[in-house]
Amino acid sequence: MMMDGKVIVPLSAKNEFSLKERVRQLLAAIRAEELSDSDLPDIAYTLQIGREAMEERIALVVGSMEELQAKLTCYMEGQEDIDGLCKGQIKPGKEQKEITQVNSNLGIWLQQRDYQNIARFWVQGLSVDWNNLYSAGLKPRRRSLPTYPFAKERYFIADKLAGERFISTPVSFIEPLNSDESVRLHAEEKMEPPNGEVENRRADSGKGRRREISGLNTRQCIAWDLKEQIGTLLQIQQDRLDSEINLADFGFDSISLTHLAASLSKHYGIELTPAVFFGHSTIDKIADYLMSEHQAVVAEFYYEAKASGPIAPAVHTKERPAARPKATSRNVSSEAPEPIAIIGMSGRFPDARNVEEMWTILEEGRNAVKEIPSDRFDWRSYYRDSGKDDRKIDSKWCGCIPGVREFDPLFFEISPKDAELMDPRQRLLLQEAWKALEHAGYGAQKIEAGKIGMFVGAEQGDYQQLVRGEAGITSNHNAILAARLSYFLNLKGPVLTVDTACSSGLAAAHQACLSLRNEECDTAIAAGVNLMLTPEPYIGMSQAGMLSLDGTCFAFDKRANGLVPGEAVAVVVLKRLSRAEADGDHILAVIRGSSMNYDGRTNGITAPSGVAQTDLVKAVYQQSKVTPEDIEYVVTHGTGTRLGDPVEVNALQEAFKSHTDKQGYCAITSNKTNFGHTFAASGLVNMINLIQAFRHEMIPASLNFEEENDFIHWTESPFYVNKTNKPWPSSSTKNRLGAVSAFGMSGTNVHMVLESYAREPIEEPANRPPYHLLTFSAKTNEALEEKIQDMVAMLRNAELSQDEMGQLAYTLLEGRQHFNHRAAIVIRGRQDAEYALSTSADKLRLPGLFSGKVPRDFEGQRMIQQYVKDLLRTTPSLMENPNEYREALHALADLYCQGYEVSGDDLYEGKSVGLTHLAIPTYPFARELYWTSQIDTGVTGAQSRSLRITNRPSKDEHAGASMKQMQEPYEMMTFEEVWEEEVLRDTHNEGIQTLICFLSRHESKQNVSETVTSLGGDTRVIFVSRSTGFAKNSAYDYSIAETDRESYVKVLTSIKEDFKEVDAMLYLWPIEDAVYIKDVSSIVHLVQAISSSKLKPKQLLLAGQYENPLERCYMESWTGFERSLGLVLPNLSVSVVSIEAEAQLETFSRQI
Repeated sequence: MMMDGKVIVPLSAKNEFSLKERVRQLLAAIRAEELSDSDLPDIAYTLQIGREAMEERIALVVGSMEELQAKLTCYMEGQEDIDGLCKGQIKPGKEQKEITQVNSNLGIWLQQRDYQNIARFWVQGLSVDWNNLYSAGLKPRRRSLPTYPFAKERYFIADKLAGERFISTPVSFIEPLNSDESVRLHAEEKMEPPNGEVENRRADSGKGRRREISGLNTRQCIAWDLKEQIGTLLQIQQDRLDSEINLADFGFDSISLTHLAASLSKHYGIELTPAVFFGHSTIDKIADYLMSEHQAVVAEFYYEAKASGPIAPAVHTKERPAARPKATSRNVSSEAPEPIAIIGMSGRFPDARNVEEMWTILEEGRNAVKEIPSDRFDWRSYYRDSGKDDRKIDSKWCGCIPGVREFDPLFFEISPKDAELMDPRQRLLLQEAWKALEHAGYGAQKIEAGKIGMFVGAEQGDYQQLVRGEAGITSNHNAILAARLSYFLNLKGPVLTVDTACSSGLAAAHQACLSLRNEECDTAIAAGVNLMLTPEPYIGMSQAGMLSLDGTCFAFDKRANGLVPGEAVAVVVLKRLSRAEADGDHILAVIRGSSMNYDGRTNGITAPSGVAQTDLVKAVYQQSKVTPEDIEYVVTHGTGTRLGDPVEVNALQEAFKSHTDKQGYCAITSNKTNFGHTFAASGLVNMINLIQAFRHEMIPASLNFEEENDFIHWTESPFYVNKTNKPWPSSSTKNRLGAVSAFGMSGTNVHMVLESYAREPIEEPANRPPYHLLTFSAKTNEALEEKIQDMVAMLRNAELSQDEMGQLAYTLLEGRQHFNHRAAIVIRGRQDAEYALSTSADKLRLPGLFSGKVPRDFEGQRMIQQYVKDLLRTTPSLMENPNEYREALHALADLYCQGYEVSGDDLYEGKSVGLTHLAIPTYPFARELYWTSQIDTGVTGAQSRSLRITNRPSKDEHAGASMKQMQEPYEMMTFEEVWEEEVLRDTHNEGIQTLICFLSRHESKQNVSETVTSLGGDTRVIFVSRSTGFAKNSAYDYSIAETDRESYVKVLTSIKEDFKEVDAMLYLWPIEDAVYIKDVSSIVHLVQAISSSKLKPKQLLLAGQYENPLERCYMESWTGFERSLGLVLPNLSVSVVSIEAEAQLETFSRQI
């Protein structure tokens, strides 16, 4: 608004240089846009309202655009005492003049239109509400003006190190595509030909129509060319490319997909980006995409000139699947968000392999913090009393989880070699998230029926420092943390990795709640994970003075001296409460409300803000309609720092005091006194702590609290530190309420309110099943046996009623996935189940016990599956006749073990009997060890045994170095066979101390023994012969039954006990008997026995003697063992040798 033709134009910047640059930009904009006096109010208003007031300031009082330009030009020229221009400099956070008195004069100046005084005091620090200038009329409009002129100073680590060392960056990350490979083509490359050219071209075939695709329709031509382009790029023959196989299975990664997009863009003259292939991931789908999205282009491209006219393009249209009906949620008050049910959880914590062991530590008041274990790194190499030294640490303590190297890769269809290079956080999160889903009772049907989201809180991992450049980009990428399980299970909900430092896990849970309420997903998995694998984080925290030197967390105590690092993997499964109740889920607790905010500017980016924390807590209770007076327990962030704890507790007090005067009624604890600070996982560790307190009706003690921190306002406080275990019984009148907090070093704060849950009493069923069908399955026989023994342990320790036995049977059917190794048992009650299952390992033939292994590609007979459905439908009606009911369950058990699907919902009539899921033991993953090979336990010595398969070198000898540099390297997961003959040469048995040789004939053994002796050395040869059963004739002579798998295990176990280590194994039975060339079962038994016995030979040689081409073909198929065993047994070198019939054994023995 111009008063008397005048306006105030304020300009400011961080320093004088930037302010002058801002003035220069404004002058340039005025001249370029030829702005007039009518634009002056808009410019003034935009600069007043739309720009931050900074330290270096000028303000001009002008009446025309010409006057503004003249005064700004004088300022740029450095003139002083410019009429109508005020100049000032302020210091952030400091009051200038007597601002209070000035503000009281502001209204007078506005009335008197004294703009000069307003401008003069604004440049000295006066805070002006510019809107008051426009209260009497319409406001000017905001207009686009130049933004802040940031300094272009250079800050890059490479500049600093340029003189010290050369930094090598992989070509694939810095090399641009060749211009002719650009994915985005210039517009002129896609221009239509001149008029008439298309008609003239009708006499000839299209550019893409070649002799070899003559007669094919358009879509067939596309598929042909796609295979040709892919085959050329990956060096794979076209006939080996399956049109329905995912591109990733051919070996494509993001880099090679970029090449494919560029190649196809150039080939067709259209614009394709690599993103196309992520939505259309097979050759067939890409062909369909091109047919639908670029129909005219490809029709012209493949036009085939014929008298009858062009081939009509084969247009493929697909019906869109009908939208899946959304489940309607219950009516929820608009005043509060719908509560979220917690229906499953799992985790691994310091000294605790599961949630129950974690609670035992809390209940017993134990400290799980110990010296950093050697399987992380050797802390003695880095420890100093003062961590200020470069590369040294001043604390040797950590709460470490057990089994950090353990993983079951084959369960998740991951090769052992990939498992070694994969971030252990990914591995452990896969297993714990799977267990959490099982704990929630999610079998295949539930997983496939809805949208499941995955929300993971994690900070930057450090395993990549150990594997260095050996691992692929996905192996240690944080985004893949959340994606692994979703990819494996084909989940369709949101997938998100959140990093807000220490509040990451609880922030992920908060995002999961929002996603559930917005119906982006039906179920959400929220997780937090943190591991401490290298010295690097300890070094950084030691140099920052953050660590407790004695490894003790003194939360809320005067002795607080820093945090103690800890590790954890914590997972919870969430669902909208209305849907969880409708689905009969086992509800552990309910999230009533949560919120998240940021500290804003404090006295340091990592410094907390008590005001922000108070605002956050108030917002949560206001939003959730929960009265703070009803909160009985808060699991705090409580890191044990001298200043951090008071900020948190005092902020809680401020928030609570605005609602209640009640004192000393709410307990607070910190589990960091037990486990250390688990960083990204800490918020969810707090949540599981609170859930367990609900379940066990007890508030655990907070350790190490003796002297009150004098920075905390304890007097008249609602809070007290719970120093001893305190009963927290449930009430029939109201549910218990508690809260958890997590505050990130980043400044992101999260607070969440939880409520205990008591399910409405379920009406007892009219008929109870007289017998129950218990089903078990696993991916391996060993896992199946362990799963059964876990159930035996549960049955011994739990007094299950007959109704609960029904819940157990229902959970085993509907709450678990079903794998190939199966067992089923029909029992009457808990004691029957315990006895029968405990004797299952003894192979006793009990009438109600069934077992079987389902073939890999089992589909079943349609009529039998229909019989199963009919039997399931009629079985509930047989309850009044126990014998018939039992026989029906026997039939179902037998059919289940054959591989047929047995529905728990059908067996229990759609849960009409009121069954819910029961918390039972989860899957017993194998505890195999996978870790990168290291020269030492420090980061600098890390080396990996991973194998990188690279492209073949160019056949053009004159390609030159520049051409090689332009080719971006990427990992290939496919290869082409090239057979080359190689003469076997004599060698010496250097380094071979112990050798196992599978031979039966006496003369054959004698030849091998003599050959080994003649080569020198002290190699010990152990012979294994074919016989009718296992026999240990001596330490160097065994007999086994070649068809009995257990015989192989026994012999290798016995050898391991006698010799500890074996260097090599020779499988030579096929030389003696050609039947073993075709029958590879002995090789399979041998390999399985190597794995089961934990024997670790360095070499395995499979050899046979063929007499005709057919036998040679059989032997060449053995190369499948050579290739696949390297993935299953990564430390075993496997070789296959084929011998012509004329070769003599003694000659061959020397060559071996």
